[in-house]
Amino acid sequence: MMDYSEKIEKSIALIREYEPYAEMACGYHVGFSGGKDSQCLLQLFKESGVKYRAFYNVTTNDPPANVDFIRKNYPEVEFLFPKLNFWQLMKKKKTIPTRLKRFCCSYFKERGGIFTALGVRREESLKRRDYPIIVLENRKEFDKTTYKGQRVRFYPIIEWTESEVWEFIESRNLPINPLYDTFGRVGCMLCPYANKRQIIYWFRKYPKLRTQFLKTISEMMDDGFMKKYPTATPDSVLEWWMSSQNANMFFNQTKLDF
Repeated sequence: MMDYSEKIEKSIALIREYEPYAEMACGYHVGFSGGKDSQCLLQLFKESGVKYRAFYNVTTNDPPANVDFIRKNYPEVEFLFPKLNFWQLMKKKKTIPTRLKRFCCSYFKERGGIFTALGVRREESLKRRDYPIIVLENRKEFDKTTYKGQRVRFYPIIEWTESEVWEFIESRNLPINPLYDTFGRVGCMLCPYANKRQIIYWFRKYPKLRTQFLKTISEMMDDGFMKKYPTATPDSVLEWWMSSQNANMFFNQTKLDF
Protein backbone atom coordinates (compact mmCIF):
# COMPACT_ATOMS: atom_id res chain seq x y z
CA MET A 1 0.00 0.00 0.00
CA MET A 2 1.43 3.35 -1.05
CA ASP A 3 2.01 6.08 1.47
CA TYR A 4 1.15 9.73 0.88
CA SER A 5 4.51 10.79 -0.60
CA GLU A 6 4.47 7.83 -3.00
CA LYS A 7 1.04 8.85 -4.24
CA ILE A 8 2.30 12.33 -5.05
CA GLU A 9 5.18 10.88 -7.02
CA LYS A 10 2.92 8.39 -8.82
CA SER A 11 0.34 11.03 -9.79
CA ILE A 12 3.01 13.33 -11.21
CA ALA A 13 4.61 10.40 -13.04
CA LEU A 14 1.24 9.47 -14.56
CA ILE A 15 0.64 13.03 -15.72
CA ARG A 16 4.02 13.07 -17.43
CA GLU A 17 3.52 9.57 -18.85
CA TYR A 18 0.30 10.41 -20.64
CA GLU A 19 1.30 13.86 -21.89
CA PRO A 20 2.29 12.56 -25.38
CA TYR A 21 -1.17 11.04 -25.77
CA ALA A 22 -2.85 14.21 -24.52
CA GLU A 23 -0.92 16.12 -27.18
CA MET A 24 -2.53 13.86 -29.79
CA ALA A 25 -5.88 15.21 -28.58
CA CYS A 26 -5.08 18.96 -28.47
CA GLY A 27 -3.40 18.76 -25.05
CA TYR A 28 -4.45 18.25 -21.47
CA HIS A 29 -7.81 19.72 -20.44
CA VAL A 30 -7.81 19.97 -16.63
CA GLY A 31 -11.29 20.21 -15.13
CA PHE A 32 -11.44 22.66 -12.21
CA SER A 33 -14.39 23.16 -9.87
CA GLY A 34 -12.91 25.24 -7.06
CA GLY A 35 -13.16 22.26 -4.73
CA LYS A 36 -10.35 20.54 -2.85
CA ASP A 37 -9.87 17.66 -5.29
CA SER A 38 -9.57 19.92 -8.30
CA GLN A 39 -7.14 22.15 -6.39
CA CYS A 40 -5.00 19.12 -5.63
CA LEU A 41 -5.19 17.99 -9.26
CA LEU A 42 -4.26 21.38 -10.69
CA GLN A 43 -1.31 21.75 -8.31
CA LEU A 44 0.00 18.35 -9.40
CA PHE A 45 -0.18 19.44 -13.01
CA LYS A 46 1.75 22.58 -12.16
CA GLU A 47 4.45 20.56 -10.40
CA SER A 48 4.66 18.04 -13.25
CA GLY A 49 5.83 20.69 -15.70
CA VAL A 50 3.58 19.46 -18.53
CA LYS A 51 1.51 21.66 -20.84
CA TYR A 52 -2.17 21.98 -19.95
CA ARG A 53 -5.16 24.32 -19.86
CA ALA A 54 -7.53 24.45 -16.90
CA PHE A 55 -11.26 25.05 -17.30
CA TYR A 56 -14.27 25.75 -15.10
CA ASN A 57 -17.65 24.65 -16.46
CA VAL A 58 -20.13 27.40 -15.59
CA THR A 59 -23.53 25.97 -14.61
CA THR A 60 -25.35 29.34 -14.17
CA ASN A 61 -26.27 27.86 -10.78
CA ASP A 62 -22.88 28.51 -9.22
CA PRO A 63 -22.43 30.00 -5.73
CA PRO A 64 -21.03 33.52 -6.23
CA ALA A 65 -18.48 32.80 -3.50
CA ASN A 66 -17.09 29.93 -5.56
CA VAL A 67 -16.82 32.03 -8.70
CA ASP A 68 -15.06 34.77 -6.72
CA PHE A 69 -12.71 32.23 -5.13
CA ILE A 70 -11.64 30.88 -8.52
CA ARG A 71 -11.22 34.27 -10.17
CA LYS A 72 -9.18 35.58 -7.24
CA ASN A 73 -6.93 32.58 -6.62
CA TYR A 74 -6.81 30.82 -9.99
CA PRO A 75 -6.87 33.50 -12.70
CA GLU A 76 -5.38 31.02 -15.18
CA VAL A 77 -8.57 28.94 -15.12
CA GLU A 78 -10.74 29.59 -18.17
CA PHE A 79 -14.53 29.77 -17.82
CA LEU A 80 -16.65 27.73 -20.24
CA PHE A 81 -20.23 28.98 -20.61
CA PRO A 82 -23.15 26.75 -21.68
CA LYS A 83 -25.66 27.55 -24.42
CA LEU A 84 -28.61 27.14 -22.05
CA ASN A 85 -28.81 28.38 -18.47
CA PHE A 86 -30.20 26.28 -15.63
CA TRP A 87 -33.77 27.51 -16.05
CA GLN A 88 -33.77 27.09 -19.81
CA LEU A 89 -32.47 23.55 -19.44
CA MET A 90 -35.27 22.67 -17.02
CA LYS A 91 -37.88 23.95 -19.47
CA LYS A 92 -36.26 22.05 -22.32
CA LYS A 93 -36.29 18.83 -20.29
CA LYS A 94 -39.77 19.68 -18.91
CA THR A 95 -38.80 18.61 -15.42
CA ILE A 96 -36.60 19.36 -12.41
CA PRO A 97 -33.28 17.53 -11.97
CA THR A 98 -33.34 14.96 -9.18
CA ARG A 99 -30.83 12.57 -7.65
CA LEU A 100 -32.02 9.84 -10.01
CA LYS A 101 -32.16 12.10 -13.08
CA ARG A 102 -29.25 14.53 -12.82
CA PHE A 103 -29.40 15.78 -16.39
CA CYS A 104 -27.95 19.08 -15.21
CA CYS A 105 -24.62 17.40 -14.40
CA SER A 106 -24.30 15.75 -17.79
CA TYR A 107 -25.17 19.00 -19.56
CA PHE A 108 -23.15 21.48 -17.51
CA LYS A 109 -20.28 19.59 -15.90
CA GLU A 110 -19.38 16.90 -18.39
CA ARG A 111 -18.47 19.30 -21.14
CA GLY A 112 -14.81 19.83 -21.87
CA GLY A 113 -11.86 18.86 -23.92
CA ILE A 114 -10.89 15.58 -25.52
CA PHE A 115 -8.18 14.45 -23.09
CA THR A 116 -9.72 15.56 -19.79
CA ALA A 117 -8.13 15.16 -16.36
CA LEU A 118 -10.53 15.21 -13.41
CA GLY A 119 -10.11 15.14 -9.62
CA VAL A 120 -12.12 11.96 -9.17
CA ARG A 121 -11.29 9.57 -6.32
CA ARG A 122 -12.44 5.99 -5.71
CA GLU A 123 -13.07 6.74 -2.05
CA GLU A 124 -15.91 9.12 -2.97
CA SER A 125 -18.54 6.50 -3.85
CA LEU A 126 -19.21 2.85 -4.58
CA LYS A 127 -19.78 3.73 -8.22
CA ARG A 128 -16.26 5.09 -8.51
CA ARG A 129 -14.61 2.30 -6.55
CA ASP A 130 -13.71 0.34 -9.67
CA TYR A 131 -12.77 3.27 -11.91
CA PRO A 132 -9.47 2.79 -13.77
CA ILE A 133 -6.85 5.53 -13.79
CA ILE A 134 -7.54 6.30 -17.44
CA VAL A 135 -10.39 5.25 -19.70
CA LEU A 136 -11.92 6.11 -23.04
CA GLU A 137 -15.17 8.08 -22.75
CA ASN A 138 -17.20 5.05 -23.85
CA ARG A 139 -15.68 3.18 -20.87
CA LYS A 140 -13.50 1.04 -23.10
CA GLU A 141 -9.95 0.33 -21.95
CA PHE A 142 -7.30 2.85 -22.91
CA ASP A 143 -4.66 1.28 -25.17
CA LYS A 144 -1.51 3.25 -25.87
CA THR A 145 -0.80 1.27 -29.03
CA THR A 146 -4.14 2.04 -30.68
CA TYR A 147 -4.97 5.46 -29.25
CA LYS A 148 -5.72 8.00 -31.98
CA GLY A 149 -7.11 11.03 -30.16
CA GLN A 150 -10.43 9.70 -28.87
CA ARG A 151 -12.12 11.30 -25.88
CA VAL A 152 -10.49 10.28 -22.61
CA ARG A 153 -11.15 10.65 -18.89
CA PHE A 154 -7.97 10.67 -16.82
CA TYR A 155 -8.00 10.42 -13.00
CA PRO A 156 -4.49 11.07 -11.62
CA ILE A 157 -5.62 11.19 -7.96
CA ILE A 158 -8.05 8.26 -8.18
CA GLU A 159 -6.21 6.40 -5.35
CA TRP A 160 -5.97 9.36 -2.97
CA THR A 161 -7.97 9.64 0.25
CA GLU A 162 -9.72 12.79 1.40
CA SER A 163 -7.26 13.25 4.26
CA GLU A 164 -4.35 13.01 1.82
CA VAL A 165 -5.91 15.67 -0.39
CA TRP A 166 -6.25 18.04 2.57
CA GLU A 167 -2.71 17.25 3.72
CA PHE A 168 -1.42 18.07 0.24
CA ILE A 169 -3.33 21.35 0.13
CA GLU A 170 -1.92 22.32 3.53
CA SER A 171 1.63 21.34 2.53
CA ARG A 172 1.42 23.60 -0.53
CA ASN A 173 -0.23 26.43 1.42
CA LEU A 174 -3.13 26.53 -1.03
CA PRO A 175 -6.17 28.72 -0.25
CA ILE A 176 -9.29 27.08 1.16
CA ASN A 177 -12.61 27.66 -0.54
CA PRO A 178 -14.88 29.50 1.97
CA LEU A 179 -17.80 27.25 1.04
CA TYR A 180 -16.17 24.47 3.07
CA ASP A 181 -16.70 26.59 6.18
CA THR A 182 -20.40 26.92 5.37
CA PHE A 183 -21.40 23.49 4.07
CA GLY A 184 -18.33 21.28 3.94
CA ARG A 185 -18.79 20.95 0.19
CA VAL A 186 -18.43 22.91 -3.02
CA GLY A 187 -21.23 22.56 -5.54
CA CYS A 188 -24.18 24.14 -7.29
CA MET A 189 -26.65 26.08 -5.17
CA LEU A 190 -29.57 23.98 -6.44
CA CYS A 191 -27.79 20.65 -6.66
CA PRO A 192 -30.13 17.62 -6.31
CA TYR A 193 -27.60 16.22 -3.83
CA ALA A 194 -27.72 19.31 -1.61
CA ASN A 195 -29.85 18.91 1.49
CA LYS A 196 -32.88 21.05 2.28
CA ARG A 197 -31.01 23.19 4.79
CA GLN A 198 -28.43 24.15 2.20
CA ILE A 199 -31.02 25.05 -0.43
CA ILE A 200 -33.00 27.17 2.01
CA TYR A 201 -29.76 28.94 2.92
CA TRP A 202 -29.29 29.97 -0.71
CA PHE A 203 -32.94 31.00 -1.07
CA ARG A 204 -32.63 33.27 1.95
CA LYS A 205 -29.31 34.69 0.82
CA TYR A 206 -30.51 35.24 -2.75
CA PRO A 207 -34.33 35.65 -2.72
CA LYS A 208 -34.42 36.12 -6.49
CA LEU A 209 -33.14 32.56 -6.83
CA ARG A 210 -36.31 31.17 -5.26
CA THR A 211 -38.47 33.57 -7.25
CA GLN A 212 -36.90 32.40 -10.51
CA PHE A 213 -37.25 28.75 -9.52
CA LEU A 214 -40.96 29.21 -8.81
CA LYS A 215 -41.43 31.13 -12.04
CA THR A 216 -39.81 28.33 -14.04
CA ILE A 217 -41.89 25.66 -12.29
CA SER A 218 -45.04 27.67 -13.01
CA GLU A 219 -44.16 27.95 -16.69
CA MET A 220 -43.49 24.21 -16.89
CA MET A 221 -46.77 23.45 -15.14
CA ASP A 222 -48.57 25.53 -17.75
CA ASP A 223 -47.07 23.12 -20.30
CA GLY A 224 -48.19 20.02 -18.42
CA PHE A 225 -45.47 19.41 -15.84
CA MET A 226 -46.88 17.63 -12.74
CA LYS A 227 -50.32 17.39 -14.36
CA LYS A 228 -50.92 14.04 -12.64
CA TYR A 229 -51.06 15.96 -9.34
CA PRO A 230 -54.01 18.36 -9.72
CA THR A 231 -53.51 19.89 -6.26
CA ALA A 232 -49.88 20.77 -6.93
CA THR A 233 -48.80 24.40 -6.95
CA PRO A 234 -45.38 25.87 -7.79
CA ASP A 235 -44.69 26.26 -4.06
CA SER A 236 -45.66 22.68 -3.22
CA VAL A 237 -43.66 21.34 -6.17
CA LEU A 238 -40.60 23.19 -4.93
CA GLU A 239 -41.13 21.86 -1.42
CA TRP A 240 -41.49 18.33 -2.79
CA TRP A 241 -38.25 18.70 -4.75
CA MET A 242 -36.35 19.80 -1.65
CA SER A 243 -37.75 16.92 0.38
CA SER A 244 -36.31 14.20 -1.90
CA GLN A 245 -39.49 12.21 -1.22
CA ASN A 246 -41.59 10.17 -3.60
CA ALA A 247 -44.04 12.54 -5.33
CA ASN A 248 -47.03 10.20 -4.92
CA MET A 249 -46.49 10.08 -1.17
CA PHE A 250 -45.53 13.72 -0.78
CA PHE A 251 -48.63 15.28 -2.31
CA ASN A 252 -50.87 13.73 0.32
CA GLN A 253 -49.72 16.54 2.58
CA THR A 254 -47.61 19.62 1.95
CA LYS A 255 -46.31 22.10 4.46
CA LEU A 256 -43.94 24.96 3.68
CA ASP A 257 -41.48 26.07 6.36
CA PHE A 258 -39.66 28.93 4.70
